[in-house]
Amino acid sequence: LIPNAATASGVSVDTANGRHEGLFAIGWMVGPAIGAACIEWSGPMASFVVTSVFFALAAIAVANMKVNDEHGKSVAHEHDGHEPFFSSLRGGFRVIVRDRALLGLTATFVVLSGLYMPIDTVIFPAHFESIDDPSGLGLLLASLALGMVIGSFSYGRLSARFTSSQMLRTIVVVSTCALFPMVALPSKWVFGVLGLISGLSWGPFNPLWNTVVQKRVAPNPQGRVYGIQMSVLSAAPPLGQLIVGASVDDIQARRLDVASECAATHGIFVVLKGHRTIIATPDGRVVINPTGGPGLATGGTGDVLTGMLAAWLAQLLDPEAACRLAVFLHGASGDAAESAVGQIPMTATSVIAHIGAAITHLLHPQP
Repeated sequence: LIPNAATASGVSVDTANGRHEGLFAIGWMVGPAIGAACIEWSGPMASFVVTSVFFALAAIAVANMKVNDEHGKSVAHEHDGHEPFFSSLRGGFRVIVRDRALLGLTATFVVLSGLYMPIDTVIFPAHFESIDDPSGLGLLLASLALGMVIGSFSYGRLSARFTSSQMLRTIVVVSTCALFPMVALPSKWVFGVLGLISGLSWGPFNPLWNTVVQKRVAPNPQGRVYGIQMSVLSAAPPLGQLIVGASVDDIQARRLDVASECAATHGIFVVLKGHRTIIATPDGRVVINPTGGPGLATGGTGDVLTGMLAAWLAQLLDPEAACRLAVFLHGASGDAAESAVGQIPMTATSVIAHIGAAITHLLHPQP
């Protein structure tokens, strides 16, 4: 439909694709923010009600949509005849395989979606849920969407200055550079900035993909090509989500084994933070720390533990002793902070403020 709309509006297909994806991404920007606000203010049921209302509005809009094939007949379907399913499937597959550029673009999109979507739908929600910060998740997703809106609307200008291959390489490199620092699970504001950069780089991809199909594929098989692409694209993310979700559950179910195997395999000391933090040594020994509580699930406490590990390692020059002492004092500081301010208002700063008390209690235990 986009080429027909472009012809009717007197704009290029590149510009029309950019505007279409930009408007589509606005929904992804506004939606997470509304959902996070509903969850925080009224609980998850409110978000379901709001979602249902918007779906109803979308259905009304589709019912009133007018399509005029008088414009852009050069890319409209040649006929409306029916074709057997498997025959259509083979036809679309042949077109993609014979066009190396189209095959490469499709493979890139499938792989990136399969890798990224588990991060977006499993890891990010699990992280922000663990620190009880739904607004942080909303900020991240809204930043991603905002970047995609800007990137999509910029596609028309970008396509006039750069080739498709140049844009694709830039998208892959910048997206990777933006996602990699998220491994450190920074503060939600850093997450927001990185999400914005990732969205800016990813924004031009969808209009680029649409344009390549519209320009390189003859009118009649375009529907078959889109069918193949969307089928594999729809299958890749759930498969990745299943693998990542199973991996997360497996680690939680086998924390002792996972920590000890990792330490022995790589010859390192492993600290697996969680309820009863585990310390594993390269020679196969495992220590379970008795201190710490749920309050240490708040954001930033892992950074505090990292600083304590580095500080004690610098003083003791003994990795095992540094791990055991740092983890114990980290948990004890968390216990002291939780007793002083409460579990819910407890922050990483609260933990830092009670490190001295934890050390004093360790050196001079009180009954």
